[in-house]
Amino acid sequence: MNASSIRILYLTLLLLLINPLTNPLTNALMIRLPSHVGGVVTSTSPTRLLSSSSPTPFQSYLLSSPQLVTAPMVGQSDYAFRALTRLHGSTLCYTQMLHARNFARSPTFRADNYDFRRGHEGLARGRPVVAQVAGDDPGYMSEAAALLSLSGADAVDVNLGCPQGIARKGNYGAYLLPQTDRVCEIVRAMRRAVGEGTAITAKIRLEKSLEDTMTTVEALVESGVEALAVHGRTAGETKTRQGPANWDAVRAVVEACPVPVIANGGVEALVES
Repeated sequence: MNASSIRILYLTLLLLLINPLTNPLTNALMIRLPSHVGGVVTSTSPTRLLSSSSPTPFQSYLLSSPQLVTAPMVGQSDYAFRALTRLHGSTLCYTQMLHARNFARSPTFRADNYDFRRGHEGLARGRPVVAQVAGDDPGYMSEAAALLSLSGADAVDVNLGCPQGIARKGNYGAYLLPQTDRVCEIVRAMRRAVGEGTAITAKIRLEKSLEDTMTTVEALVESGVEALAVHGRTAGETKTRQGPANWDAVRAVVEACPVPVIANGGVEALVES
């Protein structure tokens, strides 16, 4: 793969964080915090975010300046890949998706699939990393989160967006998303398991109705999620049935959500942001 192909691949993975002062769409949303999310914006009404508590360090980083976020890619988002995307301007990277049960129980799996470099990455070094986990068991998810927190990951992300058949079979990703009670139990268990310096986040897809999406978002935030990434398509809108991302729905989430929101879906080049 040549350098041009690598850059194109990188751009297809970006969740772009845009400065609202230069983006008419974010201005239309009347976002008053300094910098925001991808194709659309991060949230949020500052009064809603700040009235109950000050932003956490992870939230402050998301809101501090324009960001370029590299989305997770299964089997690919290792340290070398993350370092490469940083050379092209990425300021926040996800790891590849990690299966919680395997990660919690198998040292071999951890060694083969997770390579966070504490001395070279992390929020303190200006190179934050979000470790993404998938699963439907609160016990395994919290065990994995605890290990990831101890490793130095800045945030642990719940995969609630994968639309593939393997996710349906394993009851995770977008197929777990409608199971609100189970999802919230998982988030609360993970929140209890990690250290104070580790954020819990979630990456979701839109549900069948905007009302369902909003209900889930509210429940996630109440359970302890500090930031959300929202893919502007449903689980049914996959490879062969994929239309444009529904930015109106993402906009509605942004306007209602009291935590930072990263918009995701169909952004294949900087000019499209």
